[in-house]
Formats: sequence, C-alpha cells, structure tokens
Amino acid sequence: MKTKVMLSVAMVIALSAVAGATFTAGHPTYGTWDNRADGWGQIFTPNAGKILPEGYVVPDTVYLVDWTYAKTDTTTAGDPGDTYLAVYSALTVADMTEATLVGVSTNALEQADFGPSELMTWQFDALELDANTQYAMMFVQYNEEVLQIAKGAVRLTVGNQYTGGGWVRVNEIANDWDGQFQATYIPEPATLSILGLGGLALLRRRRA
Repeated sequence: MKTKVMLSVAMVIALSAVAGATFTAGHPTYGTWDNRADGWGQIFTPNAGKILPEGYVVPDTVYLVDWTYAKTDTTTAGDPGDTYLAVYSALTVADMTEATLVGVSTNALEQADFGPSELMTWQFDALELDANTQYAMMFVQYNEEVLQIAKGAVRLTVGNQYTGGGWVRVNEIANDWDGQFQATYIPEPATLSILGLGGLALLRRRRA
C-alpha cells in the first residue's frame, strides 16, 4: 500500500510539472552592454523579447512567477531599503495608482545585499497577465504601509533596446537602452491545483 501511495504522489508531481512547464521572456543580455542606469522601472510585454524555449508559442494569458534584474557592475548603490516590484496597467508614472495596480511581488530585496553584476530575483504569486499587453514593472517601497514608486531604488546594468517596451527614467521612457531582465511565466496555474486535488482524492480513496 505504501508503495502505491508513493507512486501516486510521484505521478501527481510529474503531471503537475508537465502542466506547469515554465517559459521565460525578456531582455537577458546580462553583461553584454557596458552601461548603468537607475530609474523608475520598466515597460514590458509578456510575449516580447527573447523567449525560451525557442519556438514556444506564448498563450494569450500568462502567469508571472518571477522577475530577475542584473544589478549594475559597479558598487554604486541605489536608495536604501526593502524594494518590491509592482506591475501597473498604466504606462505613465502619473497614472500609476491603486486603481491601475495589477500586483506586487511577494518578496522585497535590498540592493546593498547584492554585489556587482549579481542577479536579483523577485517572486510573484502566478500574477495573471495578458501576453499581448504592455505593462509597467516599477520599483516600489512601503512608507508607513503606503506603496510608493521609488526612483533609483535599484541601479542596473542596461543593454540595447528592448522591443517590448522601454526603461522608465525621470518619468519618461528611454527606448535606446533598457534594463537587462528575464521573466518566468507559467501558462496554466489552475491546472496545477486541479491535479493536486485529484491526487489528494486518489490518496484518500486508496487509504479508505
């Protein structure tokens, strides 16, 4: 019986891995461009940029799992403090309000904890996004529980133009160079829950 239960668990895990296979998209040209920039954030499109695995067909709806930026290759620091990433449907800083907030990362990072050229990864709880829509990924900090956009919170290594958007700097978009980043997505997080529940039901039935 124990062997059957273990096999059932393994089957659920394997099916879940297939259903929730990840893909990445973005501008991961880490270390290939000798420039640095601070700013407000990054305008991006989920289905734009370098997509891996090659040939992957991005569905219309995707779910953001994590977002990685490359810190500047110098020791120059940004504004101190725990910094989150926030996704907005608005593309101008003036319109980035609670009404246009799509979601916030589940973790915060302090730039001082990372060395030159190190990768910094923020996690998201399968944040639902339209793959064909432009969003703004902004650096934010909490000030007495109020979420505020933080200009220069993180200083990054930047590369050539990212075709899915632009780097938001001094409240404007600078399209000639952009932050080097890579986003991880899954196509259907709901499938994982269904498989998980199915697996639990199977185990309960066998135990009974």
